[in-house]
Amino acid sequence: MTHPQAQKIDLLYDLKVQPRGGWLQLLRRESPSPRIESVAEHTCGACLLALLCLSENDPAYDKNRVLRLLLVHDWAEAVLGDFAHDDKTVWKPESYQIREHELMRELCPELYDSWCSMEDGSTVEGRLAKDFDRLDSLIQLYRYRRDIEDAAAFEAFEENVSGKLQTEPVRALWTEFKPYFMRKYPPGRN
Repeated sequence: MTHPQAQKIDLLYDLKVQPRGGWLQLLRRESPSPRIESVAEHTCGACLLALLCLSENDPAYDKNRVLRLLLVHDWAEAVLGDFAHDDKTVWKPESYQIREHELMRELCPELYDSWCSMEDGSTVEGRLAKDFDRLDSLIQLYRYRRDIEDAAAFEAFEENVSGKLQTEPVRALWTEFKPYFMRKYPPGRN
């Protein structure tokens, strides 16, 4: 007899090989580009950031809920794929969101309402999770910096993502982290 979760686990393992669509668009297409991170690697990075940077005992939020949200936030991409948010060639935004909600209800019904709070920012945990999702993207942006040939695209991406940070703790982290990543990952290839 097959375990009832086997099919879901098999499906979600696709996140380990699903490349992140935004990086595919932003990185150089010619010459040896770096390996593009997978959705699962992104999820791991966002979870690591929250695990290491959020206080265990802050009464303003539930750290475990933030971590659970981050762990499941991209599960629908195992079926839908990962596309840059501004890529309208694959999905119309409305149809993607409808299908994403259907899949999240199906894949993690017990966390669906919490996931919605991340999508709509209606709880502090949802806003923190969304910001750690963005913070991971900002750090990865700098790690890819040498391979982004369009400096204006790099700056626009950073400005767009950092400008969406909603929570003071994550904005403060980015303010502290950014100088380190600027020094460690200068523009252009070495």
